[in-house]
This record gives sequence, structure tokens and C-alpha cells, in this order.
Amino acid sequence: MIDQLTRLKPWMLASRPRTLPICLAPIMVGTFLAFAIVQRIDWFLATSSFLSVLFLQIGTNLVNDALDFPKGADTKERLGPKRMTQAGLLSFKQTFRGGLICFGVAILIGTPLMITGGWPFAAILFFSTLCGYLYTGGPVPLAYYGLGELFIFIFYGLVAIPSAFYLQTKFVNQTVFIGAIQMGFLAMIPNAVNNLRDRQSDAKVDKKTLAVRFGTTFACWEITFFAIIPFIVGIAWWFVNQPYLTLFPLGSSPLAFRLIKTIWETKQGTSYQASFAQSILLIFSFGLLLAVACLMRIAE
Repeated sequence: MIDQLTRLKPWMLASRPRTLPICLAPIMVGTFLAFAIVQRIDWFLATSSFLSVLFLQIGTNLVNDALDFPKGADTKERLGPKRMTQAGLLSFKQTFRGGLICFGVAILIGTPLMITGGWPFAAILFFSTLCGYLYTGGPVPLAYYGLGELFIFIFYGLVAIPSAFYLQTKFVNQTVFIGAIQMGFLAMIPNAVNNLRDRQSDAKVDKKTLAVRFGTTFACWEITFFAIIPFIVGIAWWFVNQPYLTLFPLGSSPLAFRLIKTIWETKQGTSYQASFAQSILLIFSFGLLLAVACLMRIAE
């Protein structure tokens, strides 16, 4: 039993479990925005959505772990959490193959979504899987050309939330994109924090993240912007007669300001672990409060 747990631990670490709330939050928000309208939830489809996105994210993390090492992005000098391929705890072949298997599992679990949603959902699942690989792999890896944040905004905001909403309602209205934009901005923060942390090591291997291209001050302002904009966008809920959806997420604003304060006060050359943890907590708290606001709307 102990040997099995020992063998499993590197895989758990490579999956980066601390990042997994990022994929739960948009599915939760999209599902409860739909619940506020139709007042029912198809839990099978909601669970399938979450698990499919979960395995897409784990697959992306594993492929990233595998491919960053030979490209020189993961070295012993790296400030962040240990990467399994770089540390020699898993081989390149193991992590890369594990990532591809997770992509396959995501597609398999997503089969009910494709049956329910038709060819648009098949296309979404295919391109999401492809982009998960291209995030670090392929001839033009997204993360190496400063496109990581854009991919995250599109996938975890503009795709995940309307998709989860549609599966419950069979339609998409314009207001769902308010929540999509809010969660999309929040989802970009952990990646921006990591890029700020790794700016110097990324520059050495020509990984042209936004932090590398424009510098530390820009990266701090970028994170500040990502943390504040969701609350400003939330005012739009008020104008579509959804005041609860404006007010409830404000409960997470102290977390946003704490994150901003930590980012600006953290010295270069440190791990930014506190900032990363705060960003994950902000995403989940904001999403949870938005979901609770949907329930309050029904309770009126």
C-alpha cells in the first residue's frame, strides 16, 4: 500500500491539484446561472462537464511538465513547485503519455456532452484538447509566445461558462457572457503570477511570456487589472435587473485587494507561493458567491 502511494505521489504532484479549482469554478457558475432560469440541474451533464474539463486541465499540466524540461524552461534554478520530469521522478515518456491519456479520458467523458450539444460541442471538445497540447507543444506553443492568458480567458471564460449554461437550458443568452468575462479574467491570474515568478528563467530559454516581453512592473499591473475588472464588469448585472449577482461577489473583494497588495510587495527572486494560493482562493470564492447569488434570485 505504501509503495503504491509512493508511486502515485509524483503523478498527483504533476497534475498540480492546487490549480484544479480553476476548472470547477466556471462549470459551477455556468450551471447555476442556468439554474436561476430553468430552476433545475441535470447533474449528470454538470458532472460530465466538470470531469471532462478536469481531465483536459490535468492533461495540459502533464504535457506541460513533460515538454518544458527538454526546452530548458524547467531547471534546478526554477523558483516554483518541483516539476516531476525535471526532478527525474517521472520520465518524459511517462508524463507525456499520461497527458495524452488524460486528453483521451476527457473526450470519452465528454461524449454525453457531444450527444446533447451536437457538433458544436464536438468541435469545442476537439479544439480544447488540441489547444491543451499546443499550450506547450507543437511548432508554435501558446505559452512560449505570450498567448497563454488569451487561451485561458477564452477557454475558462468564453467557452466553459456558456457551454455549461447551454447544456442545462438548450440556449445561450447575452447575460451569461457577463459571468463568462468575469471568470475569464480571474482565471488568467494564476498563469500571470507564474509568469511573473518565472520571468528571468523564461527569458533565458526565449519563452516570450507577457512578463518577459514587458517586464515586472507590467506583470504586476496586469495581475492588478485582472483582479479588479471582474468587479467592474459585475455592475452590468445590475443593469439587467440582477442586483444579487452584482452585490454577492463583492464579498470576495478583500481577497482581490490582498492579492494585489501581496503581488506589489513580493520581492523578485521569490516563489510567489502566497500570491498563487490567493489567486486560486479568489477564483473559487468569487465563483461560489456568484452561484449563491443565483440561488438568492430564485428565493425572491
